[in-house]
Amino acid sequence: PSPNASPLPIAPNSEFRIPNSEFQIHFFACNLATGDAGTEFLTKLHRITGATIHASTTKIGNAQLGGNWELDAVYPAATLHASSLSSQERAEVRLPISQFAAQNYAGVLADPVATDDGSFPVIGNATSNIDVLSNDNDADGDLLTITAIVDTQNSNNNLPITPGASVTLASGTIVELLPNGTLNVTT
Repeated sequence: PSPNASPLPIAPNSEFRIPNSEFQIHFFACNLATGDAGTEFLTKLHRITGATIHASTTKIGNAQLGGNWELDAVYPAATLHASSLSSQERAEVRLPISQFAAQNYAGVLADPVATDDGSFPVIGNATSNIDVLSNDNDADGDLLTITAIVDTQNSNNNLPITPGASVTLASGTIVELLPNGTLNVTT
């Protein structure tokens, strides 16, 4: 587990547990079932929901880039490889996209890499333009976009935003997302 992660309390009779034992969750995400953190997340999610969880220990996507579309780990069982699953279990894991789309998908699913840009001082009644995405990237070249502004002084701190729109923070600061992906911050 991450040293910064706080423990997730799990009650045996949790109100989140789904009574139907045949409920399944399929995660099409690269390497989600790898490492201690992946195992812990999927095991706890199974305990909370009661669902059978299917995830991948490999890249998801184009085979030429090292990917595939198999969910080769199953929880609550110990990590199992897809080859040991019954044909019925394999049939239950359906692709979220068409077979044609999977065969022709040119990339692998990848998480964007965001860099903490730190604080941006805006002094007095001024507007500053900030390009927060300039030092961020995505492994397979997807376009990164800003979808929310986090206001740490507001209890509802995730404020959705779209290009051309603005949000007002609890401090009175106005944050506008420009169509070019930069932010205008006005105090």
